[in-house]
Amino acid sequence: MPAIIAQLDNRRRLKYRYLILENHSPKLMVDALATILIQLTGQSFGTISNGATNTKRDNTVNGWRVYAMTHPDFENARASLGSE
Repeated sequence: MPAIIAQLDNRRRLKYRYLILENHSPKLMVDALATILIQLTGQSFGTISNGATNTKRDNTVNGWRVYAMTHPDFENARASLGSE
């Protein structure tokens, strides 16, 4: 750990664009899907990628549902689901 801490101010770009880390805490599918949506849209309705309470997860899911119902990019998806 001391060697890692000594490098914390290193601002060079990583050689690879991704990291794979072992998951040490229980994650749910909702956690992963919300993380993917954040990456795709740049929006966030609560960070639950490291796990969260059910209340936080519910709030995040509701935020994404509102986003999908109001964002113009989802107009075709809403029409195909009969949501309009």
